[in-house]
Order: sequence, then structure tokens, then C-alpha cells
Amino acid sequence: MAKDPYELSADEHSKIKDDMKLSSGGVVCPKYMYNKPCKVCDYIRPLWGKYPKGSKERNIFSQRAAKASFFANVVFKTKPSVAMILEIGKRVGDRIIDNINDPEKLWGRWIVHPKAGVGREMTLKKNIKDGYPNYEIDPALDRADWDVPKEALDNVYNLDNILDMIKNGELGDSNHFRVSSLKEGESVNVRFLPPWEGSKVILKPVFRHWGVTQEEVDGTAPFSISFDVEDKKDSGGAVWNETNLSMPKSTGKKCFGQAEFFNMKDEECFKCPVSVECSKAVS
Repeated sequence: MAKDPYELSADEHSKIKDDMKLSSGGVVCPKYMYNKPCKVCDYIRPLWGKYPKGSKERNIFSQRAAKASFFANVVFKTKPSVAMILEIGKRVGDRIIDNINDPEKLWGRWIVHPKAGVGREMTLKKNIKDGYPNYEIDPALDRADWDVPKEALDNVYNLDNILDMIKNGELGDSNHFRVSSLKEGESVNVRFLPPWEGSKVILKPVFRHWGVTQEEVDGTAPFSISFDVEDKKDSGGAVWNETNLSMPKSTGKKCFGQAEFFNMKDEECFKCPVSVECSKAVS
């Protein structure tokens, strides 16, 4: 029986959902992750030093340059038996690593210890610094008064698979917490869990580009950046996906268009008067 020409393909539409999931998770940088060629990095790197820090050009470059996120297994005191994947930015991740290596602070002796009286809760806090969202992490003054349940310890996620989890859309509210979802002035306490099987570290870095396509990273599609400032009307959703990037004249927000600060689930982002324009800039 001949197929009805108007019958839509379920498989092809599933691919659209997969493509959307990958896009929303950024595009992995092959240079930083695998030491392989990255055409976006190759374009940006030689131009970076030609413009001073704080310049419009540097700001636009930074929006497309590879950015690091760290992923870790944690538990919350409200649900201590449920292992969660915490996503943090480079600054917080670097602070954890630096203090694990610090011979005076020695966070590594207790940061993942599951026993009461030894391990500590870690406080993550969001504030605003110099007009940008800023995140801090510090240990509680007192040692934890509760054990991390065996159920959580036995069910840590293998973060070596985090790229596949991002691509397959396996991160959701039930297993994933982004520190950027905190509101300004809000904080949350977590206990970090020990390394997953086969690993000796608790953080998994992922370097991703935002606002570019896989084809541009691979070099199968041209990539360039325009510094022209012009207004363009919305022509059906394609304007902000063009290869040449044009920035609005003024937004009044220092964090505008910067993917590491954007999260539409964040109430502050959602209520921001330029949230729609910002989402287009980071898409």
C-alpha cells in the first residue's frame, strides 16, 4: 500500500527534538574537550588580542568563545538519599579545585566525606557584582550533623557520560540543579558526593560554545562575527541564528547576551524587560 504523501515521519520529527536538546545544551568545543580542530576557536583566537579588555569587540567574542561548566554529584539536606547533578560555572569550580589543592585549607580531606562530624555542607550563593550575576561557594563553619545515606552513595552518576546525557536530554528537574537558577541573594546548601566509579575526581568539566551551530564548529559552514550595530526586525525567527552577529544598541544590562548568565527558568531572567532579546542573542 502506497504511503500517503501527507503522512509525516515520526522519526524525522524525533530528530528535530534531538537537535533542539543538543542546541539548548550548547555545542561541545572539540579543541578543549578532545584537542581536535575547532573552527570557531580558530576564528576568535587570532583576533582576541587585537581588542582591549572591556571593548565591544571583546564582549562579542566572549559570547561565542568556549566556556567551561563543571558538573558534580551532590545531595541536598531536604532529599539526602537522592543523588543530584550540580552544574556550576568555572569560577566556582576553580575555587573548589584550588582549595582541595591548598595545603592549608585541604578541602579534599572532608568535602566528600559522608559521615556526620567529618564532612561539611557547602553553601552556594548568588549575588550581583559589578552588574553581573556572581556565585560564591564556602564550607559551613560546623561539620555536618547527618550522614549521607547509602542510597545516594550507591547511585552517583557516571559523569564521564555527561555529554551523552546533555545530548539525549536526560538532565531535568529530578536529577539536575543549575546554580544559575538561584535568585539574587538566595543560597543553597549541598553535600558533595565521592567520585563515581573509575574516577578520582569529583568535578567533570565541559567546554561548550553558545550561539553557534555544530556545522560552524566543524567548519562545514562558514563562521564570522560582525561588529556592526544595527536594528533588525524579527522576520520569523531566523535573525538571531544568522552567522553574523549584530547586537542591540542598548539594553542597560551588563549580562545581556552572555550565555553563562542566561537562564529563562531564573525568575530574574524571566522578568527582565529584555529577556526575549537576550534569549535571541544567546540562541
